[in-house]
Amino acid sequence: MKSQNFFAELKRRNVYKVAVAYAVIGWLVMQVSATIVPALHLPDGITTAAVVLVLIGFPVALVIAWAFEMTPEGMKRTEDVGPNEVIPQWSGRKFAALIIVMAIGAAALLTYQLLRPKAPSAAPSAVQPANAPSKSIAVLPFVNMSSDKENEYFVDGLTEEILNRLAQITELKVPGRTSSFAFKEKNSDLRLIGSALGVAHVLEGSVRKSGNRLRITTQLVRTADGFHLWSQNYDRKLDDVFAIQEEIARAIAGALSVQLKLGIEGEAERPTQDMEAYDNYLQARTLIALRTPDSLRRATLLLQHAVQRDPGFAKAWAYLADVHASNRFYGLGTAKESLDEAEKEARKALALDDSIAPAHAALAEVMRGRFQWLAAEAENRRAVELSPGDADIHAHYAAMLKTVGHLDAALAHARRASELEPLAWITPLFEGLNHLSRGDMTQSRDRIEQSKKISRSVQNFQLRVELLHALSSGEADRARSVLAAAPIEWPLPGDKKLLATMDNILASVAGGPDARSQLQSAFAEAQTSSGELSGHIGLAFAAVAVFAKQKEVALDALWFDFRSPAGLDSPLVWTPVFRPLWNEPRFHDLVRALKLPEYWRAAGWSDFCGPKGDNDFECIGK
Repeated sequence: MKSQNFFAELKRRNVYKVAVAYAVIGWLVMQVSATIVPALHLPDGITTAAVVLVLIGFPVALVIAWAFEMTPEGMKRTEDVGPNEVIPQWSGRKFAALIIVMAIGAAALLTYQLLRPKAPSAAPSAVQPANAPSKSIAVLPFVNMSSDKENEYFVDGLTEEILNRLAQITELKVPGRTSSFAFKEKNSDLRLIGSALGVAHVLEGSVRKSGNRLRITTQLVRTADGFHLWSQNYDRKLDDVFAIQEEIARAIAGALSVQLKLGIEGEAERPTQDMEAYDNYLQARTLIALRTPDSLRRATLLLQHAVQRDPGFAKAWAYLADVHASNRFYGLGTAKESLDEAEKEARKALALDDSIAPAHAALAEVMRGRFQWLAAEAENRRAVELSPGDADIHAHYAAMLKTVGHLDAALAHARRASELEPLAWITPLFEGLNHLSRGDMTQSRDRIEQSKKISRSVQNFQLRVELLHALSSGEADRARSVLAAAPIEWPLPGDKKLLATMDNILASVAGGPDARSQLQSAFAEAQTSSGELSGHIGLAFAAVAVFAKQKEVALDALWFDFRSPAGLDSPLVWTPVFRPLWNEPRFHDLVRALKLPEYWRAAGWSDFCGPKGDNDFECIGK
C-alpha cells in the first residue's frame, strides 16, 4: 500500500479521530483519578492502575479502529467490507463539539491542579482564630485506615512523633499530645478546633499499614476557613517511616515559612534500625500518655523489649527512664528503686545522644526526687533548651521551681505549659497551685475550676490542690465536699479511717483538746498500719490538722509522708494553709531534710524563706 493511500485509509476509517478522542478522554480519566483517590484516602495503586490501563488501551483502540468498520448493517471486520461500501463518517461539527466539551473539562481539572496552593502565599486571606499566631499548628490524631485495628497504637505513636518533631521548632506553636488527641474520632469544626487550641492551622492525615508497606496521607489546613494549603501522599516501605516524618516536618516548615533546624536534606534521623523495636516504642508512647498504673507497667515491658533488641535505641532508653521516674507517683515500687532505675536509663540515653530532651527531663526528675536541686535545675534548663515546645518539660520545671519557692519563674513555666497544652487538666492545675502559693485566691480558684472542667474524673493531685485551696480560704464545708470524693483516690482501709476523722474535725470546725485527741488517735493507728495507706494522704491529713490548730499532729503527718514510699509532695507545703508551721523548729528540720537551704544559698532565697545570720534561715509565718 502506498503511503498516501495508507494515510487516506487512516482518515477514511476514523483512526485519527479515535486517536484524538481517546487521548483527551484518557487524560481526563487520569486527572479525575489523581484528584479523587487522595481525597477518599484510597490506595495509590488505583491511580497507577488507571494510568497503566489508559496507556495500554491507546494502541488497542487504534487497532480496533483500523480492523473494524461501522456500517449501516453494524460493525464488520475490514476485510468483509466491500471497496465500494459506504463507511459512515463522523460529522466534523459534532466531533469538534465533542472535543471542545472534553477539552473544557480537562482544562478545568488542569487549572485546579495548577492553582491548588502549595504554600500560604497562594491562599486567599482569611481571619485567624482569636489569639492564634500565624505560625501555629495542631497535629490532629491521624486516622487508622488499616484493616487491623491493632495498628491504632502505631498510628497514634506516629502522630506523636511528628508532633514532637514540629514542637522542636522554636518559631512554631504546637499544642501537646493531650490537647490534640482530645479531638480523636470527633468530626469537630476546624474553627472550633482552632479556637480551642489557639492555632491557625491543623495537620490531618491517615495511615494504612499492611505488612511491610505504609501509606500516609497528610494535609495542612487553615482553621479559619478550611482552606487546604498543602497535601502529600507517601507510599513507602515501613522502614522509610523516619524519612516520611522528616519530609512532613520540612514541608510544614516551608508552608508556614518557619526556620526548621534539620540535618542535611534527605538525611532523616533513624533512632533505630530495628523496626520491631520501633513498633514496641510507638506502642509504649501511646500507653505512657494514659498515665495509669497498668499502662505504665505495660509501657515498661515494651520499652525493655525495645532496648533488648536494640541497645543503641536512645529514645527508648529515655522514655523508659521517664516511666521509672514517674512510678513513685503511681504506687509502682519504692521511690529509691524507681529513681535508681531511672537514673541508669537516662544516663544510658544521654551517652548515646545528649540531645534527647526527655532524657534530660527524666534525669531532672531523678535529681528532684533526691533533693539535688542545683543538678535538677541544670537538667531542666537543658531540656527546655532542647525542646521549648514540650508542655511536660515546662510543667516539671514549674513543679521544681515551686518546691524551691521561686514563684515568678514557676508561674511563667506553668503558664507556658498551659499555652502548649490548653486541654490538659494538669497544666491549669499547676497554674492554680502557683496562684494559691502567691495568695491569689480568686485566680487560683478559676484555674482549679478549669482543670475540673477538662478532666473526666477526679484526680488525686487535683483533689489535694482543691482541698488546700478550700482550707486556705477557711471554707470547711467546701473542704468536706472535696473529701467526700476522696475514697475514689484513697480507697484503702487505713485511708478511710483518716478520711472519716478529717470529716469529723471539719464538721466541728473548732479546735481544742478533743480535736487533738481525735487526730492523734487516728494518726497513731494509721502509723501502725502504714502498709494500708495510699500515697500523699498524710499531707491532706496535715492540712486539716493545721486548720484545727494542731501543729504537732500536722508535723507528724508531714514527716510520715516524707518517710513513706511515695514521699512528700513538697511543692504543696508552700500553700497558705501551712503558713502557721513555717517557723516551727520541726518544719525547719523538714526543710533541711529536703536540702533546700543549700540550694537557696547557691541559687537565691525563696519567696518564703530567707537567711538568718551566717548559717541559719527563717521563713514567713504567723
